[in-house]
Amino acid sequence: MSRNPPPDNWEELTPRERDELVARHVLGWTEKRISGTEHVPPFSTDIAAAWQVVDAYRNLRFSLERFETKGSSTAGFRDMDKEGSSYWGHAENPAEAICIAGLRVAGLLQ
Repeated sequence: MSRNPPPDNWEELTPRERDELVARHVLGWTEKRISGTEHVPPFSTDIAAAWQVVDAYRNLRFSLERFETKGSSTAGFRDMDKEGSSYWGHAENPAEAICIAGLRVAGLLQ
């Protein structure tokens, strides 16, 4: 993935680029770790991998809220120390919704 700012549209990223973005900006992976790793976990498609995002923010006092409807998933992180601060992601699958919300907390997506 290039070092350019992420595109405004999440849909423009490949799954690998999405996962690298999450690894770098949410989980704090270094470029060296990402480029030296054959397998960046599929954070945006696998709920078990996405749970690492939840754990990272839980340690920073964010709580997760999730809602499911037919064909749609919503996930949000609420800052437990700042009332009214919440960051939401909407996607077809819960893992992707969690990643979008996590990137919003990190200030990477609008």
